[in-house]
Parts: sequence; C-alpha cells; structure tokens
Amino acid sequence: MRNAFGLLLLAASAAGEFQTSAGEDRVTSYSMPLQALAGVVNPFLDEKPGQNDVNLAGVAVNPCTEEIIAVTDAGPKAQCAPVVAGFAPSLGRMRLLTGEGNEGINVDRWVPLLDNMFTPLVGMPSECSTAMVKAFDPTDVAYINADTFAYSDARGPKVLIGTETGEVLATYVPQDAKEYTNENMGSEVFAVLPKIFAARAKNGGLSSLTVYQEGGKKLLAACMAESLNGELVQSATAAGASTAVRCAVLDITKYKEPVLVMQKVLKLESTAQRVADAAFLSDKKVLLLVTEVGKAAKLVEVNLATGDNIADDSKFNDMALGPDMKVKGVMALEGGADAFTAMTMTVVKDLNGVVSTDALTGLAVVNEFNVLLVEGGMNTKVSVMHTVHLKDGLSWTKGACPATAGRTGIPQYRAGGNATVATYILPSQPLAGEVNPSLTNDTKLNCFGCNRACNNPNKASGVPCKDGAGLSGLSFDACTGSMVAVTSRGPVQACSQSAQGFALPEFTPAAMQFELQSAAHTHQPKLLVKGWTEVKKGDNTTVTGLPFKSTDGAALKGHVSGTSDVCGAFDDFQPRASGLWLDEVHFLYDGMFIGVDQYAPKVVVWGQDGRVVATYVPAGLEGYTEEATGSVVRGVLPAIFAARTHGRGLAALAVHPAKNEAVVCMKAPMNGGGIANAQALAAPARFIRCAVLDIKNVRSPKLLAQKYHVVSDASKEYTVEKQGVVTKQSDVVNTAAAWLSEDKILLVERGMADEDHVAVLFYELDMSTGDDIQDNAAVNDISLDADKYVKGVKALEGTTEPGLAPVAAKVVVNMNSQVGKGSLAAKRMSSNIEGVTLINEHTAVLAEGNDFGMVDTGYSKIHLVQLNSALDFEPNCRPKSDDSLTIGQIIGICLGGALLAGILLISYFFLAGASAERHQEMQ
Repeated sequence: MRNAFGLLLLAASAAGEFQTSAGEDRVTSYSMPLQALAGVVNPFLDEKPGQNDVNLAGVAVNPCTEEIIAVTDAGPKAQCAPVVAGFAPSLGRMRLLTGEGNEGINVDRWVPLLDNMFTPLVGMPSECSTAMVKAFDPTDVAYINADTFAYSDARGPKVLIGTETGEVLATYVPQDAKEYTNENMGSEVFAVLPKIFAARAKNGGLSSLTVYQEGGKKLLAACMAESLNGELVQSATAAGASTAVRCAVLDITKYKEPVLVMQKVLKLESTAQRVADAAFLSDKKVLLLVTEVGKAAKLVEVNLATGDNIADDSKFNDMALGPDMKVKGVMALEGGADAFTAMTMTVVKDLNGVVSTDALTGLAVVNEFNVLLVEGGMNTKVSVMHTVHLKDGLSWTKGACPATAGRTGIPQYRAGGNATVATYILPSQPLAGEVNPSLTNDTKLNCFGCNRACNNPNKASGVPCKDGAGLSGLSFDACTGSMVAVTSRGPVQACSQSAQGFALPEFTPAAMQFELQSAAHTHQPKLLVKGWTEVKKGDNTTVTGLPFKSTDGAALKGHVSGTSDVCGAFDDFQPRASGLWLDEVHFLYDGMFIGVDQYAPKVVVWGQDGRVVATYVPAGLEGYTEEATGSVVRGVLPAIFAARTHGRGLAALAVHPAKNEAVVCMKAPMNGGGIANAQALAAPARFIRCAVLDIKNVRSPKLLAQKYHVVSDASKEYTVEKQGVVTKQSDVVNTAAAWLSEDKILLVERGMADEDHVAVLFYELDMSTGDDIQDNAAVNDISLDADKYVKGVKALEGTTEPGLAPVAAKVVVNMNSQVGKGSLAAKRMSSNIEGVTLINEHTAVLAEGNDFGMVDTGYSKIHLVQLNSALDFEPNCRPKSDDSLTIGQIIGICLGGALLAGILLISYFFLAGASAERHQEMQ
C-alpha cells in the first residue's frame, strides 16, 4: 500500500484481528501459503518441484500500517548441505486478511537479499562453515524506515541494513573483526558491535533484533541467543554453559554512523532457555520471546535502564586466551569469576495453554494488547503466524511511524472551471554535477531548464544550445506528496531525415523527484526539486541515451569539438544494450521505479539508488544479456514487439500498485522495421499494441495478455479546423498513461497543433475488453513473407479489418476544448505532452517536454489541470478485488479521501485570482 487510502484501509482491515481493548487471552493461527522457493521466494532460482515450504525466522510489524515483514532462515539444509543450492535468504512483505471466509496470510512479494553488486547472499546456517564470511543466517528483521530494514545474523554475528530492493547497504560486525571488509561483504562494513560477541557459541549467535523510533532518534537492540562460550575463537577451548546472555544497544539515527550505546546482560532461568526474538516496548523496555525445548515459550519484559553497562569494561570484553585456553572475557562474565548486575526481567506471559509450542522463532508487538508470533517450519512443515490477544495488556509505547513524510501543496479542483490551474517551470540546473553527478563540467550543453529561449545550434547564429529540459514521464505518490519525472535519452536533434545528432552522447537519463508547491502569498506556483538520480547498470556504471543498434532510428551523429555543430561524424558507436530512451516512469512498491524504453523496446525497473534491477525485452530478442544490461533480463514482452517502428518503441505505461500489474503500450503502430532485413509497411496503420504484465515480483514478471487499441483517425480528430495545422496519420502517437480504476487506464494521445491549440486527447481504455491476441499465431509471426514484410505486422497493422476485437476505448478529455482555443492556458501548453499522473478524478498533472531545448519549444513545464468532467478514477492503492471490505475499511476509504482532499486544497483561490498578466510573466 503506497498512499493514505492504503494506510487507512490496512489498519481497518486488521481491526477485527488486532483488538485495542482488554479481553480474554485469545489466539488465531494462520498457516503460510505454499510459496515456491524457486521463482517466487527466489525468482532467480531454477524450478525445484516440492520445495514450497518457507521457513520464517523473524518478523516485524509496522505499528502505523500493520504491514508485516518476515525474513526466511538460511534455507533448506541437510547436515549443512543445502537442499536448494544457491538459495538466498529473503524478505517477505505481507498482511493478514481477516474478512469472513477470506482469512489467511496475503503475501505481497518476496525480495532476496543482495550485495551491492546485486549478487544474492548465500544462505548458510551459523553452525556450518565459518569460512564463508558473506554467508547469511537471518534470525530477525525490523523496520528502520518504510523502505529500509535491519536484519540480525547468527553468523559473525552481524547486523545487516538493507533496502526495499534487497540490496544490503551496511553491515555491523564486532569490533576488531578484520576478516570483514567492504569488498568481501559487498556492503559498507562498520565494526561497532562488542568485540566479545565474536566469541559466540556455534549455535548461539544474534537471535533477536528490534528498532525503536522517537523524536528523530533510532535505537537498535540486539541480543545473543544464548551465553558466549568462545568455541569459535581460534585455538580457544569452549567454556561451560551459562544463563548470562549479552545484548547490545546501538544508536542508528544515521545508519552509516552507528554508535554503541551500551552492552548489558540478562539472566535466564536456566541454561536450557534461549532468546528467540525481541521487540521494543518503549525506549527503556524490550519484550523478549524466551523458548525452551519441550516447553511453551514465555514473554519476558526487560528493563534496559537497569543493570551494568559493560561496554567499556575491559575484563568482560577481553578476547585474549587464558592459561586454560578459554576466552578471558567469557570466563570473567559467563564463567562467573566477577560479579555484575543483570537487567531486571519480569515474565509478563507464560504462553503455556495459549500457544503451546516450543518452535516459536519470531515476535512482533502490534499494540498494547496484541503480539504476533511466528512458528518456524523448520524445513519439515509450513510456518505459522499466531496473533495473540493478551487480556492484561503490555506496557507499550507506540513510538514514531517509520518514514512518515510531508504532503504536497497542490491546489484542489473547484467545480465550474476548465483551465490550467497552474504552470510550473523547471528551474535552472546544470547538467554536469546536478542532473548527472558523474559528468564533469561541460561547456557544450550546461543547463537543464534555464529560463530563456534556446537557439537551435544548427541555425545560422551558431549559438550553442545551453538550455532546455527533456522531461519524458511523470508519476505522483499520494502517500508522500512526491512526484517523479524522468529525462529522455539526452539532447538530440534531427540533423536530416536520416541522421540524429547527439549533442552530449555521454549524458545519462536521470530521474527527478520533486514537489509542487503553491506559494499563496506570492501567487506563484513553485517546483521544488528534491534530487536527481542517474539511472545506472547494476554494477553502478552509468548508462547513456545511445541506442543498442545503430539501426535503432536514424544514423548517429555527434558534437564537433570546438563548434556548435552536433551533426558531425560519430565514430565511437559501440553496442549499448543498457542504453535508455526513457519515455515513462511510475512509482513501484518498496521505493522502486519502473519505466519504458523506446529503443528495444524494453521495460526497466530500478531502485532508489538508480541501479537497474530488471529489464524486460521481447521474447527471443538477442543481445540483451545480464552482462550487457547489468540487470536481470526477462524475455516477457511479446516477441512481435521487436517489430516496432524505429524510434517508436514503448511510450505509455500504467501501473496499479495494489494489483502490481502494468500495462505497456507502443508509441505508434508497428511497421516491422525492427526486424532484420524486413521491409517496413508504408501504409499508416491505426492499431497500437499493448501488453499486460504481472509485476508482483519484478525479477519474475509474467505476461498476462496482449491486446490492441485503435488510435484516432487523423482526418477526423486532428484537422486544420480543430488544431490549426494538418496532422498526418503517422503523427498520431501515444505518449503517456496512468491507471484509472480496476481494469481501466488513461492513455494520452497527441497529434499536431499550432500555438493556439493543444492536440491532446485522453482516452479511457477498458483492458478487460477486447481479444487477447497473444496466442494468435498469425498476428505474432515475426518471420518474413516473400515481400519481406513481417507476417504478424502485416496481419494486424497492415489491415483495416483484422477480425479481432480491440479494447473498448472512448475519449474522456479533449485538451483542446478543455483549455479553450486561443486561451492563455492553451498558449502556455504545447502538444508536446510526455507524461501524465492523476491527483484525483478532477485533477491531472501533465509533463511537457522540450527535447532539451534542441528545438524552439520553450521550457519544460509541469501543468496542473482541473478537469470539469470527472474521470472514472479510484485510488491506485485500494485493496485488491478479492479482499473483503468491512465497515471499518469503508470508513477508512472515506476518511482517506477527506484527508487527501484537505491536503490538496491549499491555494486554489489565490491561483484563480491571479491575473492573466501574472500568468504571462511565468512564460
């Protein structure tokens, strides 16, 4: 769930399970659904029949949304030999469904843990080989932010900090543990845990981890499973068992600047007990899950404010060996040679008769009356989640919500108006060092979105182009108020009918996160750029906007050094399978982004750091390897998509975050030009193909359907009378899309227009209608006929009556009539609309590109448009259709809608009252 609606709905959906008042002890158990380890939990693994049992090791609950995260253990094993070779421990994001007849665990997605080269971590239990320093034996997980998590690791022992895409950013290890380096761990290593922790018992590493947040401060507490005995220290002799168990508390407010706050000790009742998990109750108290073989577990409250802080006591942390070859620090504390004061412990609940099992591995506190317990499957049975309502309650303080964010100041629609409410001009930003941090200072083209006109460098004046933006896609996150836009492939202009000039071939397409602010006191809307992220390969090398093949469009030309000419010889062309002509972007779950590319065509998914994690290409398309793209490559798009018209690949993308489905559509009808030796169709077809993808797991997408849409007839919709200029049928293209409701998407179509008109239509496409043509061999045949036409293209795009039903489509907004012919709004907006996103049923945001100022189209702008006719729009992150709606959920929807509307209604009246002259000044 990504927005306010989702948060309210999720909390409401769990209300029937997680009670907030006293009552009798009660437990409800939910079995984990069977999840294929290969292809689902680990998308990169080959299929292995029968391996569907996921063993959960640790769990956490977001206290504000009640989303559940759980981490698997090291993977199926038999005497340290992995049953599933190559298994990577994975994070699962899930929630409980509690509607009548629909109870169970709904797993949203799995994310394998990866190093900074996006190589899966190796799952290896702590009692197995100690030589594999990068091996990972997870025992617990906790939220740091909504998109950043901490994991405890029995090996080492270690604490790992990972992102929503699975990448481990930081690893905390014991002090003086020199065997752990940035290089061999694949992340930044911080030696911050007590050094004595390395003296763990073979089966007794870190077993529990919990994070508490309040007032901007974040504390992480981690405890060992049992007493230290030093047996893994080189040449040491194991000490005897003890009831003393060590814990550490770190300040991780800045996770790359961790500080050890304290090391304290707790005393268990017997050496047979183990600490299985922990959860903060407040900044001073932690709840432990204490287990014992053959007995029910206990919930024990520990007071962190009590007991001795032994972090700086050298005798308790001495790693040297004594005469008996035992670790001195272990003998001083666990051996009982010196006295110390342990933390105060109170048993708050004996689970005997409540959850009578000795196999509990995970604990999370939901609220003062509810805890969530995980029973591990132990590789022999299915894991189980138990929700336990405690009649006496806990002494619990909620703390801060993970990653709460501010809202946007976007003005809200007021009935009765048809106009551009506000136009935001992209502020001036240098390409080198700002948009592209990896670029050195460049004198050829040094500004992104400067507030002045840009001359075409091939004009007689010879003035180099220094201005202009190339926005090419747009998406709005209603949860945070943030927006994201992407640049296109870089500054490119047509040198001739058969050549394209790259003014800056080394430019890297980039994503810009920003907010729209309405400064009511000045009547001037402001675009606040929050940051740029270059899109990169998985190995952190930058990509460019250059195509993979020289035939992907026209011949390539380049900048002539020392001149303003960008149409000189370009001799440095090398195949670039990772090259991107980004033409859309959308927020994805877990902080990831998804976009489409006009070249291959292809779909790319990247994380917050810009690294591409997955690339989707047409089935059978050669050259797009994992090595070449730096990401997972999946041939999930229809093979026929490779027959796209040159330079007109995928250009429209709509994503439904709750369903985790995407619709990708071609920019224009295909003519077969992308197939080697093919003859391009000359007839201007009107059929545009779209693919529907299941992207619940971005590394293992599925093709759900291929359908087609009929674009407008240029001779009827884009006439001189309507738009002021002639539009050829080949000029009618799709440029952007957004999800509307359950099966409907909004598709932006544009033609040609003069400065008094806007040739843009909004189509509503019902993707539940029309024939699925994916299995129709005739229209998917990529072989050539006797005339060298692609057979599949000729069968569909080459005919006016293919005998197949297109998706149902209707024009829902005509921007030309919406803003008014010759109006100030029309003069502010060109037809070069490259992105669309929706705020609500009456408010759309449009991105207008300007090809980096390589042509005289002014500046890149963001337009906020109020639509007098409501769209069939529902929040993108409402529950899936198979979730039952309770009264609480319905209330949640209403409250969510009211909240969002209130936030958006900031300064419309100020904007509406601003004069036309003021608007003209913004030009």
